[in-house]
Amino acid sequence: MFDFENQVSLYATFATAFLGLYAWLLARDRTQRHDEPPYYPYLIPGLGHVFRYADNQRFYLNARFVPSLRDIQSAAALTLRIDGNKAYVISDPADVTTVYRNSTALSFDTYIERGIAFVYGVRPLELGSPAGTPTLRDVVAGGTAVNGTVVENSHVYSRRHLLQESALEDLTRRTALEISRLLDAYKSGEEAIGLHRWSRTILPTAVTNAIYGPRLLKAHPDLIDQIWEFDDSFHKILSRPPFLLREVYHTRQELYRIFSDYVRDDDQGERMREGALGLATARAENLKEAGSSVQMRAGCEIPLFHALHANATPTAFWVLAYILVTPGLKDRILLEISPAFRTGTTGNDEPDIDVTYLVSPNSCPLIHSCLYEALRLTSGSLSTRLVEKPTSIGAYTLYPRNAVFVPSRVAHLAEDHWGPDVLEFDPDRFIKRPEELRPGNMWLRPFGGGATICPGRRYAGNEVKLFVAGVLRRFEVELRLGEGVPPVDNSIPSAGMMKPAHDLNVKLIPRDLHV
Repeated sequence: MFDFENQVSLYATFATAFLGLYAWLLARDRTQRHDEPPYYPYLIPGLGHVFRYADNQRFYLNARFVPSLRDIQSAAALTLRIDGNKAYVISDPADVTTVYRNSTALSFDTYIERGIAFVYGVRPLELGSPAGTPTLRDVVAGGTAVNGTVVENSHVYSRRHLLQESALEDLTRRTALEISRLLDAYKSGEEAIGLHRWSRTILPTAVTNAIYGPRLLKAHPDLIDQIWEFDDSFHKILSRPPFLLREVYHTRQELYRIFSDYVRDDDQGERMREGALGLATARAENLKEAGSSVQMRAGCEIPLFHALHANATPTAFWVLAYILVTPGLKDRILLEISPAFRTGTTGNDEPDIDVTYLVSPNSCPLIHSCLYEALRLTSGSLSTRLVEKPTSIGAYTLYPRNAVFVPSRVAHLAEDHWGPDVLEFDPDRFIKRPEELRPGNMWLRPFGGGATICPGRRYAGNEVKLFVAGVLRRFEVELRLGEGVPPVDNSIPSAGMMKPAHDLNVKLIPRDLHV
């Protein structure tokens, strides 16, 4: 039987062996080439930063993980270890420009293909489908798009329907009409409502009706709730084992069920798509011509539908919140937008607003500046790439099969560039500094950058302005005394617009527009 001293000696031996093994594993895990960006410190071999990256937006900025914002900015580039893989974080604006220009060596499409497969369940080869079914990288020839892969054609569809002037004007006009109808029909009560929650109902409904036609939500009224359930929890897929993701996968399966109904080939599917724009149907038609199954067509629609709502809707909330809370700003906005509104069109097929006047930065510069100031303060957009070839970025080299992350929030909150009021909402910031809105400004990139900059950026800005102007025009919005703009929710990761930590309670009192 061991005496006390022998037991202590045995425990010490085990502890020494464990610590030695741990130190060896950690050192081995951190092995890298001499010209790679340095590792950001971590403690768990193999897993590395996976929990910090996938479960907390504070990862890049919060003092709990980073000594200071200045430190991570001065580092210019860092290496993360995520579940056994490397990811390079590039934050210096000059280096970000280099990342965006190297579109061949640093592939956007390859990373997106993996993300679509992992998050949305659209596999490179459909499960249960015959060999030869189109994959995400297969060339889809003819039909409604140019020859190219499914992912490449997605860019073509988006640019065609979201950037071409005639298509964008038609889409914006339809959205304006739907927003007007929904706001006119809204019956406000005596009780306060959560502005964020209310925005997540009204604006997505208007956009869905404008793009997909009126029959989709009539057949599936739970669709908006389902996409928000998925949006609130899909980040868990990045960090948790499948057996802990039953609710997320169930919601995703419901989205598959709804969009399988929408893209189906029979008469019922055609009726459901009546009144839809090509943005909602062209991709599915192209995949159908290539022989893809209904399941894969439905799966390819879910990321588009998610992207349409996940960023513009929270942006609309943030812009409204800042306008309502900033003293005197609401009256200034109302004065600016009032010439855009016209009477006598309610119930007609034309919106009650001059869309061109409202969305133009020349005629309505203040609401435009508020939009971009809200984007600067609340966007957590993260551009991603996959290294295909060794690439020099500044003093470092990025090596193949590793990811590249470009977080916009580091630049958006850089005091050296924006000044000591960097964390404050200044509604006139971009009126005083219009050069900041120039294309290619690496200090302001809420929509990403380079050849893959978000093609929906102009439409997103238009719908936000239409919604904000429509609400302020129709309602006197009352806040509780002392109510402020809620802080962003740093507890969950974000690749786009961040959510509020809590809602902003307001009362909506209809204005008498005939006085």
